[in-house]
Amino acid sequence: MVCTVVYPIGIWQLFCLFTQAVSEYDPTKMQILEEQKIEIFTLLSLWVIGTLSLAFVVCIFISHKIAGPLHKLKEYLKDLPNQKIVPKLVFRQGDYFSEIADIWNKSFGDIQDNINNLNGAVDEVIVQLEEIKRKTGNEITEQLQVVIEKIRMFKK
Repeated sequence: MVCTVVYPIGIWQLFCLFTQAVSEYDPTKMQILEEQKIEIFTLLSLWVIGTLSLAFVVCIFISHKIAGPLHKLKEYLKDLPNQKIVPKLVFRQGDYFSEIADIWNKSFGDIQDNINNLNGAVDEVIVQLEEIKRKTGNEITEQLQVVIEKIRMFKK
């Protein structure tokens, strides 16, 4: 970016020095050099404007490829507590950080599987405790009922 501005300024200054040097030896060539100086100034100005415009467009494009996924991730995380089932995180095709979405989805898939396995195990424990409750005395039945209720509250 700095070269975009420095290079044309350097050329401009060299051309001005060249014009001064030529004017001392051959003043008749000054008119031609002044016309060329204006053409060079126009060309260098267009060069700087074009390069800076291109750099601006490229920076906007790249920043959207970075900022878009980060914004989507922020909104996803903000909405996550309201979800009963964790939806898949998906970025636009061509966005950066797509591997984050893949890792995130795999991790939450594994967590969901573990929760489902844990819920299945809790259900089995409840069934077994219910069976024990039917076979034992009144005092143990009450204690088992308290344990069963605590386990059921854990599942919610």
